[in-house]
Amino acid sequence: MRKNILLRFLVCALSLCSLPVMATRYHVNINSGDDANDGLKWSSAFENLQTALDTAKTGDEIWIAAGTYHPTKKIADVYGKGNLEPTNERHRSFMIPKNVKVYGGFPAGATDATSMSSRNWKEHQTILSGDFDDNDGDNFENMGENAYHVVILFDATPSTVLDGLYITGGCADDDATTYTDEDYIYYVTGVDGGGIYAHSPASVSSPTISDVSFYGNYAKAAGGAMLNYADTDDASPEMTNVSFIQNKAANRHGGGLFNSGVRIQATLTNVNVVGNASNYSGGGLYFLTLGEDICSPTITNTVVNGNYAKNGNGGGIYIATYGGDAEPYIINSTICGNRMETTGGKDGGGLAILAEGVSKAHILNTVIWGNKGVNHDNFYTEGTWGIQNTISGSLIEGDDLGDTNLPGDTDPKFLDAVDATFAPTLEGDYQLTLESPLINKGINDYISASIDLLDHPRIFDGTVDIGAYESQGKTPVNNEAIFSEKAIWSYNSHLYVRIGQPATLYVYSLDGTLVKHINNLGQGSYEYSLPQGIYIVTLSDGTTEKVVIR
Repeated sequence: MRKNILLRFLVCALSLCSLPVMATRYHVNINSGDDANDGLKWSSAFENLQTALDTAKTGDEIWIAAGTYHPTKKIADVYGKGNLEPTNERHRSFMIPKNVKVYGGFPAGATDATSMSSRNWKEHQTILSGDFDDNDGDNFENMGENAYHVVILFDATPSTVLDGLYITGGCADDDATTYTDEDYIYYVTGVDGGGIYAHSPASVSSPTISDVSFYGNYAKAAGGAMLNYADTDDASPEMTNVSFIQNKAANRHGGGLFNSGVRIQATLTNVNVVGNASNYSGGGLYFLTLGEDICSPTITNTVVNGNYAKNGNGGGIYIATYGGDAEPYIINSTICGNRMETTGGKDGGGLAILAEGVSKAHILNTVIWGNKGVNHDNFYTEGTWGIQNTISGSLIEGDDLGDTNLPGDTDPKFLDAVDATFAPTLEGDYQLTLESPLINKGINDYISASIDLLDHPRIFDGTVDIGAYESQGKTPVNNEAIFSEKAIWSYNSHLYVRIGQPATLYVYSLDGTLVKHINNLGQGSYEYSLPQGIYIVTLSDGTTEKVVIR
């Protein structure tokens, strides 16, 4: 009898040990929250994101209402162990704990009835900004007081999630700081990764990033928008519905993204990489493996246009290895209008792949066209141990590849292609006109996503199109003012407004209906999501533009 009782006790004890730890959800609302609250409901939300980050543990979630959030804590305040270099106010960053999920895009007026289904990251913009004075100008001006890194991630596994956020105003232009935990020294360079600095000295750096827009971030060295670096393991982030818009790596690589580790199996799906710049390789995207393992990013439904690299390789994308094979998969993507100015390396205005092992690129249903290099305008590939590339259902300007590929002199007839000599630029629209020879010329077997970059069905009329955009059998709507020198413009379903002095914003539909009215906007740049259509946008100083939201 006693044995049975003891057995039942042990079984119950073991069962309790195996129960999963329940995650806690914290709420943040800068519009109505209070840091004295417990954060467990919208009605008791924290005011500051940092309060939630201080409270959250592994597996927890943080829900954030619309608004602009500035980091408030320096790295020394969070990681004070070991020989920490002196820090100043610019070392304030959002330091995301391991395996914590951060979701933005909830309404500013969220109530306890507000759920995940109420979230719309484009309409309810949750902005993480390193611009403490809210005074950043064009061409990375007025950034002297900005945070070196808006977000810092250490040892980010796929369970570390950033979703529904705008990340802007990072300016990594100073010296390094370090901190030591029980086992490892973590370096925060201060010159890399203006938007996100992600690092792991002995584990993976592979966060999950969805519905995130990086814009206006700067790094003195590498990774204008994001640096993701794993010293000894995988650097394989998963990125979905992400934009890298007008970021800069001033002295090194990766104007948008710099991604390096021992192994790379990153996935980028439905990504915009537009108007970024670097001094060396990878004006838009940069991937490099450190050891003899494979470099195999998968890039799907992605547009890479208007990016610029001054030296090195890959005005748009650079993929390379120090010892292993390079085997990227580039599927239904558009790489156009990118530029290399000089050749400090092997060139490649659009895409460059350099492998110390074998180059095994898979370029499928993809168009590489209208780029500008010194020796190779569109595509350059090299493998120390050979080239075994597979190119199918694609168009590479200047290359007659035969088989299922279009001839290299084919004009793709984009809606609004922009000459690569203007890069870095945010102009250009690479949707397909109804006359485009890219329509129905892809291969359905290669499709890995059900929608295109604009959320349209990936197959229309039976056969997939070449490139990131799927023609829907009608003339696409073009943006009439896209990231120009104007104060009002549109891009990728967003309205942008640049304010030089306090003003009131009015947005009207063509029938005169007032659809948005915002008083007393301060100096700075603002971004709003609007339904598809044509609008008249006016500022109280008299500035007026007609914009098209597609």
